[in-house]
Amino acid sequence: DKEPGMAAAIALIGALIGMGAAGIGYMYLGKVKKGIVYVVGSWLSYFVIMGIVMIGQLVTFGFGFFCCMPLLLVPFIFNIVIVYDVYLEAKGEKAILPDLVNE
Repeated sequence: DKEPGMAAAIALIGALIGMGAAGIGYMYLGKVKKGIVYVVGSWLSYFVIMGIVMIGQLVTFGFGFFCCMPLLLVPFIFNIVIVYDVYLEAKGEKAILPDLVNE
């Protein structure tokens, strides 16, 4: 059994320092494959959305940066959901995010 507060803290630190790597909280819980999937998913979502924002900026001569800026909240919200899910799993409750790999 892992401490839920510590699991959430590790996930939050991963999200803040690791550019959205909240999935390391799953690794703390022993779910390494799930952690890797969610770290890579966080990074991919960040880079895809940044690409959309940058293309929008180029196409609209700078206006796209402002209209697409709210999209940058998507990876942030995704990582907050991961932190909460790690907390729930550490408490032994049902996870809200799917386990995309069979452990």
